[in-house]
Amino acid sequence: ELRLAIALDPQFPLGLAAAALKDLHDTYPSVSVWMWTAPLGAAIVALREGRCALAITAADLPDPRIELESLSFVPRAAVAAATHPLAVRSRGGAPLTPAEMADHLQIVVPDPSPLTEGRDFGVLSPGTWQVSDNETKRALILAGVGWGSLPLWLIERDLAEGRLVRIAAAEFGQQG
Repeated sequence: ELRLAIALDPQFPLGLAAAALKDLHDTYPSVSVWMWTAPLGAAIVALREGRCALAITAADLPDPRIELESLSFVPRAAVAAATHPLAVRSRGGAPLTPAEMADHLQIVVPDPSPLTEGRDFGVLSPGTWQVSDNETKRALILAGVGWGSLPLWLIERDLAEGRLVRIAAAEFGQQG
């Protein structure tokens, strides 16, 4: 029995992964797939430990034993609920300073692996809440608890319908 084990970083667009897996199934219908989400270094650890044959990750953690190939650029944006003070301030158009960002709670998804221990990615606030996944992070941001950075594919509808607002954070560039 053929099986393909895949560790998928939750930053990667699920629609794109699903379309690729549909093509795989159409071409090789007898191959079963076992896929789970593994943020940041967790996908690399799963590959190193032989728990998967393919790791799709946004983590930039080179390993000479692993062949890397770029699949896609995944744009992200710093966002807050439309009523959040940072969203209101961002409507003025001027980029927010790191000091302004630091005054507000940031929702983050930490790397569960030891590969990036002691490193933060895009954390600007000393006040953080850590959550296990992007859906929880999105829900807390939508509720106005804090702000955070999320992949655009996950929040396009929220932005289009005005529930979320891009934060013009100087640290993240013009579009957040």
